[in-house]
Formats: sequence, C-alpha cells, structure tokens
Amino acid sequence: MAEKNHNGLRMLSLQNRKIDEKTRSVEFVASDESVDSYGTIIPVKNWVLDRFNKNGAIGYQHNLYCSSDPDDLIGTGTAWVEDDKLMVRIEFETKEINEKADKIYQKILFGSIKGVSVGFSEQEPGEFKEINGQQVYVFGRCELVEISVVNIPANANALKRYYEDQL
Repeated sequence: MAEKNHNGLRMLSLQNRKIDEKTRSVEFVASDESVDSYGTIIPVKNWVLDRFNKNGAIGYQHNLYCSSDPDDLIGTGTAWVEDDKLMVRIEFETKEINEKADKIYQKILFGSIKGVSVGFSEQEPGEFKEINGQQVYVFGRCELVEISVVNIPANANALKRYYEDQL
C-alpha cells in the first residue's frame, strides 16, 4: 500500500498557486485526484478537514512528528475544497518570530521551494482499483492532520503554478 511516516500518517504533495506578500500567505494545491508516486489517490470528496482547520499546523518536511523544536512549526493554514482539489492557504510566521519560517517563505518567493505535502490519517478503508492498467490504492475517508512545505513532493503535479495574470 502507501508509504507511512512513524505515526501512521501518509504524505502526498502538490503545487503552489498564489502568493500575497502583504499577508505572507501562499495558496497551494495540496491534493488532487491524480495518481501519486506511491500509486495512491485520495478522492477530494473523502477529505475530512475539521481537525486541521481548528489547528492549522504547518510544518517543514513533516518534522512536526519527531521534533521538539518549536520553529519546525512555520505557520498556520486553512484548507478547503475547490474545483476538485484540496487547497490550503498558508500564512508564514515572521522573521522576528521564526527565522526558519522566514527562510522557507523567502525560498518559496524565489522559487526554489514549490511543494507541499499532506499528513493525514485514513479514517475508513479504501480499495485497490485498476486505473490505466495500474493497480492504484484509492483511499477512503482521510482526516487531514497537518500540511508541510517540502523540498521534494511525491505527486507528479508538484510544479509551481501561478494565476494567468502572474505569468
């Protein structure tokens, strides 16, 4: 099945969408229904967002699970579904609060970091399906726990994109 981290949470990654430098916020596509590099899909309708939206934990490289460094929490986020995609808006902590968060934010502005990855817990079992000749695990209901900015996302769609007016 799919790769898990030490707490049994899966990671899936996608792409950056919109930057607002005034609020230090960045919108990302956090998940869609494409097959990722683990051979899995999370149908957008299966996301449970309540827990995440109450806490909005945003980490870097999923270090929130194994680190006691408070600077591994680099901001807060809000998630929603839009056009068959799981979206997230991340507001990054300022340099005065967290130099690591500021460095990651600056790398996103520069373009050297482009991806995010979701940490989640499968709440209901999914099933294997054949999709385009490939056996794919389609997850059941999944509770979003955290989102991390990552250097190398797992999803093939993990390329930075902007609104047309930003091109």
